[in-house]
Amino acid sequence: MFGNVVPFSLISWGQTRVDAGLTAIFMAIMPLVTILLAHVFTRDEKINCWKFAGVICGIFGIVILMGPASLTGVGTELIHQLAILCAAVCYAINAIVTRKLVALPKLPMVATLMLCSAVIITPAYLITADNQVLAPSMASILAVLALTIGPTIIATWLILIVIERQGASFLSQINFMVPLFGVFFGAIFLHEVLPLNAWFALATILVALGLSRLGSRL
Repeated sequence: MFGNVVPFSLISWGQTRVDAGLTAIFMAIMPLVTILLAHVFTRDEKINCWKFAGVICGIFGIVILMGPASLTGVGTELIHQLAILCAAVCYAINAIVTRKLVALPKLPMVATLMLCSAVIITPAYLITADNQVLAPSMASILAVLALTIGPTIIATWLILIVIERQGASFLSQINFMVPLFGVFFGAIFLHEVLPLNAWFALATILVALGLSRLGSRL
């Protein structure tokens, strides 16, 4: 529920009214919520000044990447924006819950997570989908398979490994890299112009990850 079903649904619905840039900024609160939850619910991931500084630096990097103008839309579509913020909180909760499960065998747990997510969300989808969506093209089927295998199954398996080795707080800051890679992949594969602020954002986010890593060692 917290790792797939609820946040995926909230983000999809929220982005019907909220721009991608503002969404990325809202999602950047996930690491902040994660380190606060980790401080309360774990024994070995207590918050310190380095971790907090890393999160603030990462949020600043996302604002640099998306541009301060992205913040002008705050409050205009309040319900949809709150949905995206709730999705970020869900991901934070999921990181803490997953932290408690890292001792379990990883591949069976990934399979169980995917199966449970499908069992929960598929009935809701079938109720709301129209007939056209229920007759997908071969290209759509292949795209869904690619997204299922790569960004979902393999990514979940890697998340379990990172949380086991580095903890939930460190994993949460990788969230800062998502919009950054989106910009760079757009330049590489779609020949989009790479803005200068992307390089400043990259440097800022790498500093944020370094601070977080330092905080995890102290």
